[in-house]
Amino acid sequence: MQIKESKASNEKQTQQISIIKATLPYTLLVFISLGILLSPSAYEYCSTFQLSFSFPATETGYGIIIPEATNYSPISILLHSGFFIFLATLLSVLFYTPKSLINPTQFSKIIYCTLVKSVPASLAVMLLIVLSKIMNGSGEIIIIAQGTASITGNLYTSCAPFIGGIGAFMSGSNVSSNILFGQFQQSMANILNANEAVILAAQTSGAAAGALIDPAKILLGTTTANIPGSERDVLRKLWKYFLCISIVMGILTFFFA
Repeated sequence: MQIKESKASNEKQTQQISIIKATLPYTLLVFISLGILLSPSAYEYCSTFQLSFSFPATETGYGIIIPEATNYSPISILLHSGFFIFLATLLSVLFYTPKSLINPTQFSKIIYCTLVKSVPASLAVMLLIVLSKIMNGSGEIIIIAQGTASITGNLYTSCAPFIGGIGAFMSGSNVSSNILFGQFQQSMANILNANEAVILAAQTSGAAAGALIDPAKILLGTTTANIPGSERDVLRKLWKYFLCISIVMGILTFFFA
């Protein structure tokens, strides 16, 4: 009887939350993002707070030179999506707490559950990024790409999407793949007298397809869906789609480049 009363009480409390209150965090996130990004004065003010590091120039045994970076990839803290999410979350908590929609005694439990779900995925993502940066800084990725190009010869244009996909698989994103292989793809287009725009389009399209099999994204997906440990099964199903997409784009690139 007590259980039934508890369930009825929970259902009653759930019904009292309107759709506006339930979607408040997302609404705040949209308004905060648009309000800052679309306002020239707010954007200019927030962009002044940046975090960056300096790195000396390095040269590998293969002659790969990484130039000095005095302001490497500066992060605008107040323009970062994480800050927008944090601000929307904070305002939502301040709104929900006085209305008894959030129990203050449950804050520690909420933070603990968040950390349990996010730390493993975040740690894996950080290690994958470190791996991609090491491979890029050592010139390993460039050498692999050059070896592939020397083997394929004039047929390299059909391999351009696959190279982009492998870059996304190793680095974790389309953008990272384009950074790793974009310049090399452009050089190959010039060497082969191919259409540069088509080769670069194949690069970024292949990288988008490669995001399907990105271990970091798969790990994030399985963590969000609360099915940890099933990454192998997900990858086994997705790599076939990646391969088919890469083959089709490779054929199109070969004829249009």
